[in-house]
Amino acid sequence: MSYPPPYGPPPMQPYGYSPPPPSKPKPGAAPIVLVVVFVLVVIGSVFGGFLWHLRGARNPAGHTSVALRPTVHTGPLTARSDEELFAALPKREDFDKGWTVKTSKDSAPSASESALPGVRRGYFPPQCGAVFHADDVDMIGSVEALLNDEKNMFGQSISVELHRWRAGERLSRFDEYIAQCATYVEVDAFSTGEVDTTRLSVTTIDPPNVASSVPLKAYRKEGTTNAVYSDGRPPETSPFAADDSYATDVRGVLVWMYCGNSDLISKRCRAVFADVLTKLNRL
Repeated sequence: MSYPPPYGPPPMQPYGYSPPPPSKPKPGAAPIVLVVVFVLVVIGSVFGGFLWHLRGARNPAGHTSVALRPTVHTGPLTARSDEELFAALPKREDFDKGWTVKTSKDSAPSASESALPGVRRGYFPPQCGAVFHADDVDMIGSVEALLNDEKNMFGQSISVELHRWRAGERLSRFDEYIAQCATYVEVDAFSTGEVDTTRLSVTTIDPPNVASSVPLKAYRKEGTTNAVYSDGRPPETSPFAADDSYATDVRGVLVWMYCGNSDLISKRCRAVFADVLTKLNRL
C-alpha cells in the first residue's frame, strides 16, 4: 500500500541502526558573548565619562553654549580706589566727533562753571535747583559732554557722576526731590535785559533696562518757557526741552546721570548709563 507524502510509516533502517545523539552547543560560547558585551559597556562608560568631564571643564555651568559671560562680581566697591572707579566713566572716544568732553576728579563742575555767561539763575523753591550738587565731599569724579553747536545753548548734553559716600541715602533723595519739586519755577535773567521764566514739572519715567542690584531711579523735567524782552518785542512762549535723570546704587557707589534734551539723545544716554554700570559690576 502506498501513501502520498508526507504521510506513511518512517523508512526502514538496517538492522542494528541507532540514530545519532542530538548535537550540543559548543562549550564556552555564551560566556564569551557575555564577556564581549561587558567589555563594550565598560569602554563606552569610560569614554562617555571622559567626554562629560571635558565638557564640564569647558563649561562648568552645564550650558550648551561655550561662550563665557563677562565676570560680574558681587562684593562692595568701597574697597576700590578712586582711580579704578573713575575708569568706569565714559571717555572722549565714547562720543562722536562734534562733542566736547570734560572730566573732573573729586568734584563736579561748580555752579559758576555750569551757568551760562551773563546769566543769573534762580529757583523757586530754592531746593529744586539740583539733587546732588550740594555736597561734593564724596565725589569720585564726573564727565560732562556737550554737543558743539551754536544753537545748542539749552540742548544736547550728558553728565555722569560717581559718589562714594552713603550711596543708598543719596539715592532716596530722588523720591524726596520729586515730592518737593513736582512743579517749580526757574528764572534766568540775562545781561541784555531778557528774563526767561520756565515752569517745570517733574515726573517719574521708566528707567533704562540694565542690570542693577537695587531699583533704578529716573525722572523727567519738562515744561514751558516764557521770555520777556526789554527792547519792546512781544513776549514769547516756547516748550522747554525735556531733561532726564537716572540714578542707582552699584554696590555702595552712587551713579547719577543727567541727559539734556533727552528726546534727541535718549538712546545715547541710556547706552552710556548702561556701559558705566557694566564696567562697575566687573570690578
